[in-house]
Amino acid sequence: METNTPASSIVPELSRIVDLERLLQLPNGYTTKATKEECDKLAKRFDFVWLDFFDLSFKITHLGNKSIDYKVEGTIKARLAQECSVTLKEVPEDIDYSFDFRVVHPKQEKDFALELSEFEDFEFSSDGIVDLGEIGAQYLYLSIDPYPRFEKEEIVVPTEPKKNPFLVLEKLKKK
Repeated sequence: METNTPASSIVPELSRIVDLERLLQLPNGYTTKATKEECDKLAKRFDFVWLDFFDLSFKITHLGNKSIDYKVEGTIKARLAQECSVTLKEVPEDIDYSFDFRVVHPKQEKDFALELSEFEDFEFSSDGIVDLGEIGAQYLYLSIDPYPRFEKEEIVVPTEPKKNPFLVLEKLKKK
């Protein structure tokens, strides 16, 4: 479904807009928890049955001499449930997932082209301000089982070989 809402006016379900330079001052990094309302909105967005909790923690390191060049290491912990891809029964899942990415100024992209290849992911920021809540939500979705299965359910595979549908044509050919 297409909307006419400009991208700049879309508010993420979990928004934690932060200045990375200020977070460097925190000795233990930056941690945050999603509220119940935010969990419900994320569950709806990602089509989870429910999202019980969602915790994020980040460690930020300034790299190099450039003003905007940060390495961000993150960890997410969550408890959620999805529907079984076979039976549609509820499948609970505990998430404990670590990731990292780099934040650079858009004009520095060419300077860092080779260095960025060592990082799978990177974000651009012209002022060192990023939305760690939305980034964490995206990593949550990347960390889930894409085809959850209810453990007790088995797929029954027929043991009889299927009849070849072309045998009928063979009979017609003989006539």
